[in-house]
Amino acid sequence: MLGNWSFGDYFKKEAIAWAWELVIEVWKFPPQRIYATIYQPDKSKNDPAERDEEAWSLWAEKFRSVGLDPDIHIVNGNKKDNFWMMGETGPCGPCTEVHVDLRPGPRETDLETQKSGRALVNGSDARCIEIWNNVFIQYNANPDGTFTPLPAQHVDTGMGFERVTSIIQGTKGLTDFQNAKISNYETDIFRPIFDALEKMSGKKYGSTLPGNTGSAGILPASSGSDETRRLEAGAPGAEQIALDIAFRVIADHIRTLSFAIADGIQPGNNDRNYVLRRILRRAVRYGRTLGFHQPFFYKLVDVLAETMGEVFPEIRTKQKIVQETIQREEEAFNKTLDEGIEVFNRVLSRRNQLRVETEKIYSLVEKLRKGFGLLASNQGALKDFIAANAADFSLLISCTTDLSHQDFAKFFGNEVFDLQGAARRLGRVSPTVSELAFEDDGPARSNFRDLLDQLDFTLGLIHFQIEQFPGRASFVLYDTYGFPLDLTELMARERGLIVDKKNFERLMGEQRARARSAQKKEVISLSQIETTAPTKFLGYEKSETQATVLEVVSLKGKAVVILDASVCYAEMGGQLGDEGVLSTKEDVYSTWSIVDTQKSGNTWLHILESREARKRSLENIALILGDQQRPEISDAELDRTPIVGSQLHVSVRKRRRIAIERHHTVTHLLHWALHEIVSPELSQKGSFVGPEKLTFDFNSAPLTPEQIIQVERLVNKRILKNESVSWTEVAHADVKNRKDVMQFFGDKYGDTVRVVQIGGSAHKLDGYSMELCGGTHTRATGEIGLFRIVSEAAVAAGVRRIEAVAGLSAYDLANQQLQLIRSIAGKINSPVGELEKKVEALLAHQKELEKSLKSAQQREAAGSAKDLVVKAETINGIPAIIANLGANDGDTLQAIADSLKSQFKGVVVLGGAAPQSGGAVTLIASVSADFTAKVQAGKIIQTIAPIVGGKGGGKPDNARGGGKDAGKLDEALAKVKTLLG
Repeated sequence: MLGNWSFGDYFKKEAIAWAWELVIEVWKFPPQRIYATIYQPDKSKNDPAERDEEAWSLWAEKFRSVGLDPDIHIVNGNKKDNFWMMGETGPCGPCTEVHVDLRPGPRETDLETQKSGRALVNGSDARCIEIWNNVFIQYNANPDGTFTPLPAQHVDTGMGFERVTSIIQGTKGLTDFQNAKISNYETDIFRPIFDALEKMSGKKYGSTLPGNTGSAGILPASSGSDETRRLEAGAPGAEQIALDIAFRVIADHIRTLSFAIADGIQPGNNDRNYVLRRILRRAVRYGRTLGFHQPFFYKLVDVLAETMGEVFPEIRTKQKIVQETIQREEEAFNKTLDEGIEVFNRVLSRRNQLRVETEKIYSLVEKLRKGFGLLASNQGALKDFIAANAADFSLLISCTTDLSHQDFAKFFGNEVFDLQGAARRLGRVSPTVSELAFEDDGPARSNFRDLLDQLDFTLGLIHFQIEQFPGRASFVLYDTYGFPLDLTELMARERGLIVDKKNFERLMGEQRARARSAQKKEVISLSQIETTAPTKFLGYEKSETQATVLEVVSLKGKAVVILDASVCYAEMGGQLGDEGVLSTKEDVYSTWSIVDTQKSGNTWLHILESREARKRSLENIALILGDQQRPEISDAELDRTPIVGSQLHVSVRKRRRIAIERHHTVTHLLHWALHEIVSPELSQKGSFVGPEKLTFDFNSAPLTPEQIIQVERLVNKRILKNESVSWTEVAHADVKNRKDVMQFFGDKYGDTVRVVQIGGSAHKLDGYSMELCGGTHTRATGEIGLFRIVSEAAVAAGVRRIEAVAGLSAYDLANQQLQLIRSIAGKINSPVGELEKKVEALLAHQKELEKSLKSAQQREAAGSAKDLVVKAETINGIPAIIANLGANDGDTLQAIADSLKSQFKGVVVLGGAAPQSGGAVTLIASVSADFTAKVQAGKIIQTIAPIVGGKGGGKPDNARGGGKDAGKLDEALAKVKTLLG
């Protein structure tokens, strides 16, 4: 959609004249096929305002100028079609639209065709479509239902760019409507993307449709064709239809994602960010239809940048960022997509199995119910009935045996267990289970009827489940494999199913409730606090102050003191809360250590040390003072807390605070350096600032070693310059639109904000690094000292984390690394300067040794394999090698099994228990392709591994397992023989 606005510069006359000029005079649309709509209120439905006479007159003049009847070509529309409102109140106004009749026929239609075309306007027939819309914003809707003219009248113009191009190209420049093939996708807009997809996939776009409905934006040249009927029947063209849908979805989605990311929106888990992630994952899934199993989607960004870069330059300037973002998301989803598809197919398989078994059970229940209804009332009739139907009762139990797999409860819920229980309870009334047999009396008949009814009810629940794709399975796909619900719905629709959204939403609600419950625990405990007055924070400029105690509460076994003022920083913005000391001048023992500072609203919570820690603190005070005569510390003394209303001296632990300040200021420098070295579009996703280290989370591809070095070097260069660090409080309105001031748009800011600036003139907001920040900082970059990056790694899809240290922590790290290098050099007898060469030589030597060892192992395995072939036996027509190879480890067993594959066709099962692995048992199974139909390696291992106290599994042709009980290895191998045949 292309659009433009007029804010009082022009109105209806100009807007309608320019629409006509472009459509009719410049593009040369045949006016006979053009219709305009104007607003005509339906008073019976209480439509607002009056008929738009002015628009009608303006359009009438245009149509008359080319000899056309306005009464035919101007169509009235009601509030639904031709009146725009932003809400119940506010700016609003009538609309006028331009529609085009695209029915096959001559370019210039006759009068009767024009009349019949009029009937299609504002309808659902895709052969007559809207290409232009003017919204005339001329009223204000008042709360009392009246409409007041606006002092300035505006126009919102929208034009369907893709619709216009599809019409012009599909009709060969508006010359051939008879054979038109009109589709948004049959234009130069999409063709370059299709060309790239064809080249990458080897598939061809065929312009097919699922049916003759125009649902993909294509208007067939004629309706009801044989080809359409053939496609609707799903015969030879079904595969091509699926390919073409994939082409269209992928092409559409790469545009949406690329433009949005170029505009600064990132895929994520919330709100609009999750919309992007859903779109991307839907496209990646459609890539499987084209045969893509490796990341491909991000490669289309190049095509988009080339074709759309002239009109959307951001896609070129941010091309690399867009491409890397899509690639990261695509790679992350690829890891779970195939697993999720496999789970989806497994659900369908289990659904079919459940359907078959429930139909069997239903038939048996109906048979028993019918027979039970015909029972005579005489003594012994029920007993005879049970005896006569003993086989059916037993069959009820066997029907539920196959439903024991955990998949059924996982994907369909506990109703399957209920079905099993009900069927088995009914099945066990057979006389073969005498202790459960019924007595032949009234209560027994009633009990029997109740069992039938219960089973019938449970069958009904299961039937409801299998008529849909289960909501529980949809939740598993969402929660475990990252499948958005709409992707699961799409896959279900392709198989003629709908998703049970009710159960999905119920499970999502339960998950959200669990999350809220976890969050509420802290809130509930803080609700004890009655003080709501904000704490005055003085810690930017002071390290100690006098304060009044406002409240003392107990929180999780620790005392919490609330003061009217404090120099301790409360944890927020990633910076840890301060530690400090509360004390009085009168009594040296009236001292309490603050172990943490948190906040509730704008109130600071000073959390005091535990009872045990306070005891040690008081003992240390006595020791320092030499106060040996002080009585033993009583329980009352340990439990004593500051008195509400008293004056206390509060001080922050300066050494810890200074270490935190170094890490906080250098976090700002790191953020700035990442923008300089990696990308200006990089954005912060979180941070941690403590005394020992800092962490910084940001969206990016993995940093190269060279980038890490450059970032670390740039930060240290700025530290050496010893530039000033200052902060200024300003109105948020003054800086919220400044791109040079870092701020996080997900955060909520007050009217006044604090800007921390590095460099420039202090307090002038002209530094090279400026961020909205409430934390504490050094006064100059030189106070930071040395800066070292410890690590850079992924913490989430598309999110990287740098861990770094500064000051003495950085010195300690450098010293530790130096000592480690010296230690390694000493152990391999090398000077430090020659260490790298020596290590490379050792590694090369090790590689040669490993190569020699592997060759020796392969020779030994080949020899062992030959010996085993001689000992092969045939069991029930299946050649087999089953052997206990004693003290051999898993790698050796696997090497022997691999060597046997070229020498032996049949079943190979090997076991061993190597002393170096603590006597743990290894089991290897291999089955040649000729025999996997009769016996599978995975099932062999699943059966015998529990015998040695372990587990395992694998594929039909190769599997591996293990256990702890070497004493039962021979028993496990003996079991294999019973599994063959």
